[in-house]
Amino acid sequence: GQFLVAAGLQSSSKPGSGKLMRIIIFGCLGLLLQAGFAFAGYCSKPDQPYCVERYSAFDDEDDFNRCKREMESYLSDAEEYITCINNEAQQNISEMKSDYSDAVDSFNRRANN
Repeated sequence: GQFLVAAGLQSSSKPGSGKLMRIIIFGCLGLLLQAGFAFAGYCSKPDQPYCVERYSAFDDEDDFNRCKREMESYLSDAEEYITCINNEAQQNISEMKSDYSDAVDSFNRRANN
């Protein structure tokens, strides 16, 4: 039979198996599309860890260490966000330069007619 490598499932000729295979294929496509948004300019700003919103001192060392780990994760997420928005800005700049160049070419063609 046919293989769906991504899911590691084999289709069969049993009744109803085509429907299951379509669900799996569309599910995989959905995941790929979602992953594509990260590369297509969708940047998700991370939220600050909840633990930093408290005004009181840490309850104990475990509380401190947990919050520290959340802050380290927040730093990593913030760096990814900054990289993403910088990439998005560079893409927008490139597109604008290209659009402007196309407009200049069109203007010049009209001017030379």
